[in-house]
Amino acid sequence: MKHVPHLVVRFDRQVGVLTDAQRSHLSRVLRIAEGGTVSYTDGSGIVGEGRYEFGVIVRG
Repeated sequence: MKHVPHLVVRFDRQVGVLTDAQRSHLSRVLRIAEGGTVSYTDGSGIVGEGRYEFGVIVRG
């Protein structure tokens, strides 16, 4: 079973805005490639899966 990272992110419409630290951790530590799957929550009850693309999370 492949590891799917889980993030707490702020959404601006359909795009999850990541901090510099989150982007760095995803790409350098976890080595998530463009289009990689992540799960997320916005901290207020919304939970889902999306894709890591161009430094943001796109809702799946």
